Amino acid sequence: MWRPPLLNNAESLIEEHTPGDVPGASWWVLHGNAEPEVQIDLTLEDGSSPTVHRLGNVWAIEWVSIPQKAFLYRSDRPEDSQPHRIRMIRPSYLPPAPYPDNHW
Repeated sequence: MWRPPLLNNAESLIEEHTPGDVPGASWWVLHGNAEPEVQIDLTLEDGSSPTVHRLGNVWAIEWVSIPQKAFLYRSDRPEDSQPHRIRMIRPSYLPPAPYPDNHW
C-alpha cells in the first residue's frame, strides 16, 4: 500500500482487522521514519519483540497477534517519555465489536 511519506519522527499503525472484528490474531504493521542511527525497538505486552526492518530513514515492524499493548522505544526521544504506548484500539466511529473479548 503506497502512502505519502510520514513527517519526521512520526509513526503509523496499520491492522488487517479492527480489534474485535474477527476472533483470534490479526496482522499488524507499525512503520515510521527516523535517521539511520536512531535505535527503534518494539515490545508487545506478551513480552515478544518483533524484528525492526530498516531501509535508510524508513523502518517497519510487522507481527501477528491478538490486540495487545505495544510499547515503542526510540532513541531520538527523551528518556522520560520512553517507551511510549502504541494504541491498538477500536475506532469510536465503528459499531460494537462482534468479538469484544479480543478488545482490550
